[in-house]
Amino acid sequence: MVKPIFPLIILVIWAVLFEDRIWDNWSTKEPLKKFQRGDLQWEYEMDAELTNEKYQFQVVQFEGRVTGIRNDTLEIDEKLICKLDPSQSSELNNLSGMRLVTMKGRILGYNEQTKQVRMDHGFLLNYSRNPNE
Repeated sequence: MVKPIFPLIILVIWAVLFEDRIWDNWSTKEPLKKFQRGDLQWEYEMDAELTNEKYQFQVVQFEGRVTGIRNDTLEIDEKLICKLDPSQSSELNNLSGMRLVTMKGRILGYNEQTKQVRMDHGFLLNYSRNPNE
């Protein structure tokens, strides 16, 4: 009876000890690069392949104007599609009427046909109603 449980116990102990290496803590991860408004989209439009090699699956920080909110996904400047981290779902209620956001997220890839950058693990760092705020 104890023999089948022993490997499971070892696995649980290993997962607890090395949790930070198995599952990234996206909220504390430092961005590889900080982009000003429109710079990330510009880099992809200039050379999508090279930019994808540099930033795919990396965390970057960016800013832009909210152009759409659907479920747990934000559309920024009509070109960045960022799925919010589950811990950020309560922040969506605060975004109604917001204009400018600063976020960080992990880049998944670029769609050359729609010219959209797809991201996940999005975290809101700052938001305001007026771009001058």
